[in-house]
Amino acid sequence: LLMEDGRIAGVIVEREGQRELIRARKGVVLASGGFEASQELRERHLPRPTNAKWSSANPLNTGDMLKAAEDIGAATHLMDEAWWGPSIVLPGEDRSRQLFTERSMPGCIMINKNGERFVNESVAYTACVQAMQQQPDARAWVIFDSRYKREYPFGPLLPDAMHLNWLQPAKFRKLLIKAADVSDLAEQLSVDAAALKNTVERFNTFSQNGVDADFHRGENAYDLMYGDVRLQPNPCLAPIVEAPFYAMEVFPGDIGTKGGLLTNERAQVLNKQGEVIDGLYAIGNCAASITGTSYPGAGATLGPAMTFGFIAAEQLCQS
Repeated sequence: LLMEDGRIAGVIVEREGQRELIRARKGVVLASGGFEASQELRERHLPRPTNAKWSSANPLNTGDMLKAAEDIGAATHLMDEAWWGPSIVLPGEDRSRQLFTERSMPGCIMINKNGERFVNESVAYTACVQAMQQQPDARAWVIFDSRYKREYPFGPLLPDAMHLNWLQPAKFRKLLIKAADVSDLAEQLSVDAAALKNTVERFNTFSQNGVDADFHRGENAYDLMYGDVRLQPNPCLAPIVEAPFYAMEVFPGDIGTKGGLLTNERAQVLNKQGEVIDGLYAIGNCAASITGTSYPGAGATLGPAMTFGFIAAEQLCQS
């Protein structure tokens, strides 16, 4: 960023190996995304453990403009937050895949390394990862049985009932850990067999009664969105009883970081003294989210980015 006479006057860019100065008569709008692909910045700011491979966002989002703005004294906010989402990592792909719906389908549960449930599996994805981060080493697995695998999709795998999984690459078909019984599954996951067996049996009792006494799954509209109306008395609960059983490790991933440059209501970037940096604006994930630590719903990144992009343009036109 080029600063002259106390205001941003342009940017210095590198194009095809050559550095060029691009002057900005009215100002510069930073809309370069977050820092989710930078392992260095993740380790500096986000809760650990953290890994860029767990992110589903653009692998080129390395926080370059964030660092450039910090170099001229810009303030930051919410740097320890992200648009969290439980993710799975597939071989050969440059970013993770999110488990938005899979963990919510009835008959799938999440366990920690103690073999215990720790969250309402149907909860919104940001809240799910926030719960994962409270677990030992943030480790978690999804487990389900053959009925689930036959009825519902999981990641890149189609429901077995569709008879089309043979079309999937072999590397995807081998993703799941497969076990003859719950004890065998526990051994493969290196979790306590008695604890996992107790967890599954307790969950199966909840499924029969229709009430999740531990985490209240299926008691709100969001949970029910991913329920199976064929299952009663609770469309979000189904027992895990049909062998073979399956598991896959889930990571505390994201669809982008949430922290960034601190801005005011006009999308203007502020310095560490709370003063406007003249000529500098930030929108999208390059700016700290206006929603704080919560996630209002789908589009919570896109709506504010469009709105503050409009506001920034309006400010520039008036300057």
